[in-house]
Amino acid sequence: MPLSTLPAEARLRAIELLLLWEGQLSNARLRSLFPVHATQASRDIAAYRQQAPCNIERIEGTKYYAATLRARPVLTQGVFSEYAQLIGAVLPGADLAVGIAAHRVIAGQTRIAPEAYPVLHQADAQGTG
Repeated sequence: MPLSTLPAEARLRAIELLLLWEGQLSNARLRSLFPVHATQASRDIAAYRQQAPCNIERIEGTKYYAATLRARPVLTQGVFSEYAQLIGAVLPGADLAVGIAAHRVIAGQTRIAPEAYPVLHQADAQGTG
C-alpha cells in the first residue's frame, strides 16, 4: 500500500514513535516518512498534540517539537521494533538498512532504553557519537 493512502492514524502513531525514540520531531521529518504536504503534516502534529498533550511540547524559536519528560505511549506500544519498522529497518535479525551503524538488531533480544536512545540517535545524526 502506498504511504500516501495510509490513514491519519498511522501518521499519528509515527509522530508518537518519533518523539519516543528520536526525542524530537519536525514537520520535515514527518514528511520524510510520508508523502504528505507540509500543511497536512502540521495538522497531524496538531492532532497528536490534542490527543497526547503531556507527550509533546514546542521547542521555542525552532520548527521542532520535543518529547516531554513524562512522554508515554498512548497510540503505540512504544517498543523499538515499532520504531525500527517505521524508519525502514529490517527485523528480526537483519542489519539496519537506514544508515545507522549497527551490527544486528534482534527483536526481543536487544534491550534498548527509550530514555537513552534519543541521545544516541542525535549524536549519530550530528556526527558526534
